[in-house]
Amino acid sequence: MNRYFVEFENNITSQWGEDGILEEIFRRIGDGTKMAIEFGAWDGKHCSNVWNLWNNKGWSAILIESEEKRVEELKQNIEGFDNVIPVHAFVETEGDNTLDKILGKYLPGKKVDLLCIDVDGDDYHILESIETIKPRVIVIEYNPTVPPHIDIVQAEGEYFGASAKALNRLATDKGYVLVDITSTNMIFVIDDEFQKIDISRQTVDELFDKSLLTYVISGYGGYSFLTRLPRFSNFFQFRRKKKVGLSIRDKDTSCIPVIIRRNESMLAFVSKRFHVPGTKVTWHRVLVRLINKKRELKFRWTHYKKQKTIRAYQKKYDISTMLETGTYKGDMVFKMRNVFKKIYTIELGKKLYEDACVRLKDFSHITLLHGDSGEKITEILTSIKEPTLFWLDGHYSGGETALGNLETPVIAELKSILKHPVKNHVILIDDARCFNGEKDYPTMKELTALVTQFSNYTLEVKNDIIRVVN
Repeated sequence: MNRYFVEFENNITSQWGEDGILEEIFRRIGDGTKMAIEFGAWDGKHCSNVWNLWNNKGWSAILIESEEKRVEELKQNIEGFDNVIPVHAFVETEGDNTLDKILGKYLPGKKVDLLCIDVDGDDYHILESIETIKPRVIVIEYNPTVPPHIDIVQAEGEYFGASAKALNRLATDKGYVLVDITSTNMIFVIDDEFQKIDISRQTVDELFDKSLLTYVISGYGGYSFLTRLPRFSNFFQFRRKKKVGLSIRDKDTSCIPVIIRRNESMLAFVSKRFHVPGTKVTWHRVLVRLINKKRELKFRWTHYKKQKTIRAYQKKYDISTMLETGTYKGDMVFKMRNVFKKIYTIELGKKLYEDACVRLKDFSHITLLHGDSGEKITEILTSIKEPTLFWLDGHYSGGETALGNLETPVIAELKSILKHPVKNHVILIDDARCFNGEKDYPTMKELTALVTQFSNYTLEVKNDIIRVVN
């Protein structure tokens, strides 16, 4: 590792010396318009790479944050700074909330000098989606646990991030040159101004700090070792394996013989292959764990796509109220908490209802109800006077879910909504594949016949979601 900018590292609010590095970069290429963009900005100061610039150097800034509570703290922290604009938004890769469109509202035609991307996951996809703005310098978070020779990018919506090699490839395609890599961030300068930096071009491999990588190594007897505890060790629970009859040490660090008891990372199933003395590990067990992990990842990705569908309809029809049936553990409502001004959600299971109440207790605009959604929905509808987005997902599906008089009360729910005085609601019904006439589910034909009784509504099915709209 041979970093040109390591001597300029300095932290004011940054984590790994980025404050000092950015000051030196802009000293060399010039400040330009002194405009910085950062998201997620948190409270404007916490681990910020731009706070020093707008607070101490006279820069302007647009600070974007999706969490409502953090936005309130952000507004307090920028009081007295008219050159700083707080934006409460969830940046997405398509639709009305892309970074290009958000900045188009606040910076029409204005040049951006610095863009900092730190969203713990979708950083690569956000950068890839940018088309109109062309920042002179980009700071973007990478996953430092991935070796520099591996090109890997998470699926959109996951919590894994992208490797340094993947981000460098993308930035290069967009016309940028890598100038530094800190412990968690990569810094790029636009190719047109790279010569002002007055350094030689360097590869990811040359700038990457490999001393923090963790390697899994195996002995001939089937024992597995880690060369060090993982960088993000909060994802793991370790138990050191004692009396393995081996003592291994290299020049710099001792190897750690371990059994990974619990691993909630994306590669959980791999850890289960580690051999434990006295335990018979079979391919059957490995296969079962692999299948379960794949199911978990599929569920997370499917849930993310459902979130995007709800957001898309909310934006298209400009709806501020949501009503959900089937709260479960509050997952969907939690994701929608900053999208809608008012949310109602109904859960039949008492334990699930109580758990959701605990999870959502800090959000005053969310109302939780316990009971049969086929009945409770009529109570809520009496107070609804404006178009509402209905997410109907209240049905029995085994496990922790509760079973009422019917496996699904969707017909009762739908009739109540369709008869409501407001005639331009949006109704989204999850799990369209279940509507086959079995276990209290109507067929699609029966459902269509019900909807067509109300001439103002039409029905279509897409991506396992039934969509009933005006």
